[in-house]
Amino acid sequence: ELAFVDLITSIEHKFRPVAEDKGLDFVVQLAEDLPPTFYTDKQRLKQILTNLLSNALKFTCEGRITLSIQRPAPDADLFQSQLNPATAIAISVTDTGIGVSPAKKEAIFEAFQQADTTTSNDYGGTGLGLSIARQLIELLGGEIQLHSVEGRGSTFTLYMPERLVLDESLTTLVPQTSTEPQPELTQSSTQPSVSASAAISPAPQFYKTHQEQA
Repeated sequence: ELAFVDLITSIEHKFRPVAEDKGLDFVVQLAEDLPPTFYTDKQRLKQILTNLLSNALKFTCEGRITLSIQRPAPDADLFQSQLNPATAIAISVTDTGIGVSPAKKEAIFEAFQQADTTTSNDYGGTGLGLSIARQLIELLGGEIQLHSVEGRGSTFTLYMPERLVLDESLTTLVPQTSTEPQPELTQSSTQPSVSASAAISPAPQFYKTHQEQA
């Protein structure tokens, strides 16, 4: 069980100082129609958000970073995860950074890919972790979607069930991510290192939503 307020407090404590050091606004939005808590794997969710927010800060030079938590739109396309928008959670990370071209939107979710060959030189590295983020959110019964306009910014949205129940018979089979220490987030290093060994191979569905358990 994870309280939305606790999640936001943790995120703000970690990332607001980094945004302010870069002269960026850091905006957090929490919809009023959400319950106080939801049920998910807190550790994996925070790893996903750390990857997304670190990338947003890394590739944004001016403007703002926005974290929003709300219900998906009733007409949201959740075909991959088969989630019901009425009982799902949408967590979005929006930036006003470099954006991603339409041709590169799928490629950046592949391991160790970057949006452009000049990205490393211009921004001191590439944004890693999106392949891992996609695999983690799928393990949590959800999906990740990207909306981006090159040169104007990107929005990565996590769609996940409000209530996730771990299949206890399979807990020992859940792949473990890297436990290597992560560097402190600073203006010169906003992207936590991600070990190649952290990549998760395609796996069966280890989690079941509350509806499936019923």
